[in-house]
Amino acid sequence: MKTSILTFALGLVLSANVFAADDLESVSTASINTTNRVSVYNLVYASAKTGLVTVSIKNQDGQVVLQEQIFNDKKGFIRPYNFSTMPEGSYTLEVKDAAGKSELSLAYSNVAVNAVRKAEIKALESNKYQLRLVGNTADAVEVSIYDQFGSTIHSESLSQKGSFTRIYDLSKLKNAKGAIEVRANGKVVNRVEL
Repeated sequence: MKTSILTFALGLVLSANVFAADDLESVSTASINTTNRVSVYNLVYASAKTGLVTVSIKNQDGQVVLQEQIFNDKKGFIRPYNFSTMPEGSYTLEVKDAAGKSELSLAYSNVAVNAVRKAEIKALESNKYQLRLVGNTADAVEVSIYDQFGSTIHSESLSQKGSFTRIYDLSKLKNAKGAIEVRANGKVVNRVEL
């Protein structure tokens, strides 16, 4: 009698472990991450099971603006999505697979900082500074130079688009302390203390 109870209990534990192993295999995860490219986000999907994964992107009104199926080959995948042609707003990425469905939220904004991909300010010799803008799409980039007290000593609006470089000669200033600030669409893109 004791042997049959022990055998039954052992069988129950083994079948619970088999179900748990099946559950672990069917678990999938999805996340959305920013990238170093303007308006591009990566969907990171991981699952040990092979099969089709349906990705739907919905706008804030719930309309599907993109839908595709991707085959997962037990390794998962990283899929970039470029929102540069999309209007600003809230989006939902719906990821469906055999294990179920998950929804990821994304707030997309293509203003200010995104208007300039990179704004570098580099100190050169003789109290000169180089401003290098890369991928400028803003209508105007404001460059301001401040003295040590925070007063503006130079301000200009640059309307050139694309990538370009400018040199600022501050060698005639009595005191080399202060800051150079770059703004696009009213927001600070870069600020360097001198």
